[in-house]
Amino acid sequence: MTSLDMQLLLSEQKYANQEKYWLQKVSGMNFTGYGGVFRSAQTDPYQYGQAEITITGELWEKVLHLGNHSSLSLYFVLLTSLKALIFRYSGNEDSIVAAPVFKQKRTSDTLNDLLILRDVITGDMSFRELLLQIRATALQAVEHQDYPYERILELVRQAEGQAPEEYAIPFVCRLKDLHDEFPVNIARHALTFSFERRGEDELKGTITYNAMRFDAEVIKRYASHFVNTLTYAVSNITAQLNEIPLASQEEWALLDEYNQTESSYVSEKMIHQLFEEQVEKTPNATALVFGEATLTYLQLNERANRLAHKLIASGVTRERIVGIMIPRSMEMIVGMLAILKAGGAYLPIDPEYPSERIDYFLHDSGVNLLLTRPELSKNLHKDVKVIDPFDEHVEQPKHNPACTGSSANLAYVIYTSGSTGQPKGVMIEHRSVVNFFHGMRKSIDFSAGMTILALTTYCFDISVLELLLPLSCGLRVVIADAAQSLKPDLLAERIRQERVDLLQMTPSRMQLLLHSESARTCLSDVVTIMLGGEPVSAALVKQLSALSNARLFNMYGPTETTIWSTVQPLSPDRPVTIGKPIANTQVHVIDTHMNRQPIGVAGELCIVGDGLARGYLHRADLTAERFIANPFRPGQIMYRTGDLVRLLDNGELEHLGRVDDQVKIRGYRIELGEIEHQLIANDSVQEAVVLAKESEEGNKFMCAYLVADQAITPQQIREYLLTKLPEYMIPSYFVKVDAMPLTPNGKINRKQLLTIDHERDLEPNYTEPENQVEQKLVSIWSEVLNIDPKKIGIHNSFFDLGGNSMLFVQMLAMVEIEYPGKILATDLFMNPTIKQIARVIVNQEVTIQANVTLKRNPLPSEFFSHGQHEGEALSYSASLQGRELARLKGVTKNRGVEQEDVLLAAYYYLFSEVMSKADITLYTMLGQTDSLQQFTLIFDEIESIEELVQWVHQRSERAPQQEFPIKAIHDVSQEEDRYSVALLMYKKSLLLANVNLLQHFDIFLEINEHHDRTDVTFEYNGSRMNQMAMQQLVKGYLMIIQLLVDELEKAGTSPEKG
Repeated sequence: MTSLDMQLLLSEQKYANQEKYWLQKVSGMNFTGYGGVFRSAQTDPYQYGQAEITITGELWEKVLHLGNHSSLSLYFVLLTSLKALIFRYSGNEDSIVAAPVFKQKRTSDTLNDLLILRDVITGDMSFRELLLQIRATALQAVEHQDYPYERILELVRQAEGQAPEEYAIPFVCRLKDLHDEFPVNIARHALTFSFERRGEDELKGTITYNAMRFDAEVIKRYASHFVNTLTYAVSNITAQLNEIPLASQEEWALLDEYNQTESSYVSEKMIHQLFEEQVEKTPNATALVFGEATLTYLQLNERANRLAHKLIASGVTRERIVGIMIPRSMEMIVGMLAILKAGGAYLPIDPEYPSERIDYFLHDSGVNLLLTRPELSKNLHKDVKVIDPFDEHVEQPKHNPACTGSSANLAYVIYTSGSTGQPKGVMIEHRSVVNFFHGMRKSIDFSAGMTILALTTYCFDISVLELLLPLSCGLRVVIADAAQSLKPDLLAERIRQERVDLLQMTPSRMQLLLHSESARTCLSDVVTIMLGGEPVSAALVKQLSALSNARLFNMYGPTETTIWSTVQPLSPDRPVTIGKPIANTQVHVIDTHMNRQPIGVAGELCIVGDGLARGYLHRADLTAERFIANPFRPGQIMYRTGDLVRLLDNGELEHLGRVDDQVKIRGYRIELGEIEHQLIANDSVQEAVVLAKESEEGNKFMCAYLVADQAITPQQIREYLLTKLPEYMIPSYFVKVDAMPLTPNGKINRKQLLTIDHERDLEPNYTEPENQVEQKLVSIWSEVLNIDPKKIGIHNSFFDLGGNSMLFVQMLAMVEIEYPGKILATDLFMNPTIKQIARVIVNQEVTIQANVTLKRNPLPSEFFSHGQHEGEALSYSASLQGRELARLKGVTKNRGVEQEDVLLAAYYYLFSEVMSKADITLYTMLGQTDSLQQFTLIFDEIESIEELVQWVHQRSERAPQQEFPIKAIHDVSQEEDRYSVALLMYKKSLLLANVNLLQHFDIFLEINEHHDRTDVTFEYNGSRMNQMAMQQLVKGYLMIIQLLVDELEKAGTSPEKG
């Protein structure tokens, strides 16, 4: 029959009525959720496998009795048992099984081989209720069985907007007495159950499957669970489905055996006591290395003690939370130890976090004492006492403070992403950390004298393994600096130079290290490599095994169960799992009704044991939701991880994903709901959905789908989120949609969103490369970002094209290979477009003149002093924030200029007011790292504020300029003039060279831009300039900024520039 004939036939009224039935029946059909056993990966070739089921004796008699000795009723009993089993395996309430058409009802009009039997199942249904429902479903389907199965699937595809999963219907159930011979197709159906009566004494069943895809033991166990389900159900027909035990007593006993992890440890000890005991053992051994500096165990202990005594004098005692916000340094560890010694609990805060997030941490935790540098605290919005850990506090005693606490006291609080839009503070006690130390040392060699690299930010709890654990057992801790954490080559050199024995990294960071050819050799002498924080691929294990003889470990654990809870040795000839629980830790795999899942069945991982956190700070509701009573052992607490796992035959756990909206990206745990919450808080965004996607290379990234105002751009959304969230939580892509696609039941269709090209909203202003350097950079970006080079314009930002910090490091390494020594990480951050990066590279290749004369500007004599602060750099600082900053950003956006343009225009205007000179020469460092530009502005040619700002914006085109690296500044000669000054305006982030600016400039304005504020600092030579006059100059500058903003607001939005 041709397709046209089929179409004409189906147009008849009889088939039209049946089509209407099936359209309603398959609406919103869910093909997913059949448990971890059934994977969606394609496998080729196919090889048939079979497992047998035999039902005889007393069980067979009960089955026959329940089915009234009728083949039809018998089939319904078997189908109900199968559907109950599928439900218990998957938790999926949308139950779909296919059955061959019933041969007694087949007619010449039947154009079909298979029926779809769809039921909605809940765990509180009884087996009897489900049996009656399935009977009604099947009889209805038989009444409409003439309509072709393939046409029904086509209706599903049309309704859902996409093809179903590989197995349209994973399961088929057939009874020979009722159904015609059915050609089993393992390419279409995961499992086919065929039953046949053997007289009155026996029922024989056969499960047919693809043996290339499913392990025989898995299917054998599935058959056993089917029999167990049937056995219990026919004797307990009113039992709820979630009460039916799947496993045998022997299987439950095996699960209990896997959880025998009890191990004795010093549970009464506190973290710092273990460190102090190690100090007694090895006082002169090196404890810390940072750069060229070192501290012995004794020196570190004495510094931590002095700071601890200072904290105690400031009121720190048991259970008090103390914030610590400092860059990577020895003082970071000194501060952590000091807080613990004082009895307090430390709260780590990254100084690079948006100020709004920092303020939230301080307010939510109740912290009123903060260890930080004074300059890092000046923009906090909470009144806190600041103690500088870089001050050695020599006035304090150096002996160990008296220990008044216990191991049940709080050790630290670490904030993790929260689904409600706000981070949540996890409270960890000393005892949990000490047990973690014990568990790690039982699994991995942490021998005294070994060297470990501390690479992870201390705001991530796995840093405890790199910092506090090794100090409790005599290791040498090498702290990687910021540059080493960014550049694989520098990191590799540090690993080689320090002969590092132990490395802990996320798989993403390890991939970056391996991306650099020169970095690969650094692993040859490493003894142990620990990978964790995100899934480890088999390919990475093979790659590492080929490069190093190190022992490889996969580490798993949420913050709420103290760092790592399971460990697995890795080798290239074994599947990658997350392993077995560490000492004094038990794991359970549960279904949605809190039943333990048998071996091989997917469920939520729950963790019990000494590693459990106290709970969430000030979040009793959330604590009660996630930390629940252990139903398998009274008196214990169990933590629900939200991770989907299954237990394997050997007692190891296989990680299958998440049961909620939480994802792991580059090792960071992220609640997608928190990002969505911040997005819809923006007035320009009406709806937002954030989803995790995966590139062809297996790299995970986030994509935000938005219903938003037309005017707002992806770059503006990204900049907005950076004021609310840390960089690692910013989606790589922002895609606008006219409306969110919906499923038939009115929910957002996330599957359909995933099919939308995430690259479609990349900035459309494509400009092709203009030279060889730009072409090479486009090629590098295309490889790193995995996007079409034709979508990479030379004016596109790396980050707006989907770049993130990990991809940035990879890109930096590739640029360094092509143009060694020509560009720094800071150059790339400050010049994020192809055009800008190419300009930096080209300028570095230009020969610089040896001598440059700085032009100076005359100032009235009252601005000069008589050397009362000889050789001293003095400064005045102010911040633009809140409404002031919002107005500044508003006028710069309307005028098509940058913040720095207005600030530089105000700088010019300031000196035009105090000088009796028409032309003013300034030096700037606003574009490239360590590169000075000279500009001279003739004020007689400027007629308005608007024209001044536009001149500054277009200064490179309008004015002759001279450019030279600040490295050559030692060759610069100055004109001798007592009452003249050299003026500079620069961005703090661009000055990396070790240069004393006071030797060359008398007054310089430092600009430091943050997401939510802009700091301006006037610095001047105290040996030449009058302090009072300079103070007035600063006040005048701030007034001029406001004057410029007022005038630009009055002028309105400028016409578009051609």
